[in-house]
Amino acid sequence: MTQSDLTAQAPTDIAVIWKEVLSLRSQVAQCLAKEQELRGELSQHKAFQSAFIESLDDQVTTKKALDITGIKSRTTLIAERDRPDSLLAYTHNGRAVTYSRAGCVAHALARQAA
Repeated sequence: MTQSDLTAQAPTDIAVIWKEVLSLRSQVAQCLAKEQELRGELSQHKAFQSAFIESLDDQVTTKKALDITGIKSRTTLIAERDRPDSLLAYTHNGRAVTYSRAGCVAHALARQAA
């Protein structure tokens, strides 16, 4: 291949490369738009999940609280609810203690994330 052959071929190669660059830019723009769309959907799903959990916020027994949280013993449940930063909300009804279902779910999710 001579020098003139390389010079004649160079503009064609640049044009091909430039077309690829423009195509990639377009793909990147589409990906960014899709990412924004997915972020919006995720935000909506998080809001829906929060509203759903609030709608389930009724009071449950100690046994049900143990099932929801995954805690094995009643004493551990008591220790967890008495911690200052605990997500477990509870109320005393005489001798009976009831727990907030939403608090139990939040506690279980926090344990899974940790």
